[in-house]
Amino acid sequence: MDAILAGHSSESDEFCDVGVWLGEGNFGKGNETLVLDTLGLKQGTITSVSLANPTNIPTTVRVTSTTKELDAFAQKLAALKELHCFSSRSPSSSDVIYSLIGKSAAGGWGGLVGIGTESDY
Repeated sequence: MDAILAGHSSESDEFCDVGVWLGEGNFGKGNETLVLDTLGLKQGTITSVSLANPTNIPTTVRVTSTTKELDAFAQKLAALKELHCFSSRSPSSSDVIYSLIGKSAAGGWGGLVGIGTESDY
């Protein structure tokens, strides 16, 4: 298994990303706490994660060349509006939650959530 959102910052391969559907609501940038609450996840320190231009792939994924899988992923991300990525780190754990959230053209919000492990917390 592998979590693309945690990317190369994760020290573990125990976790993978999962697709999430939040539905209608105000889940845009600045509402990260609402995203985590809606998913039933405990929040910690929230940090914005940059998205690479023009692919919108989180910069936690450090690649020097593209693959057909990354190209397909970037195409799916291009269909989402108001895309944003953030991490949430609990002060008492080495696990970090990564969330990539965007708004569907048909309405509603969804994206990916993954967990990474970082020992230098």
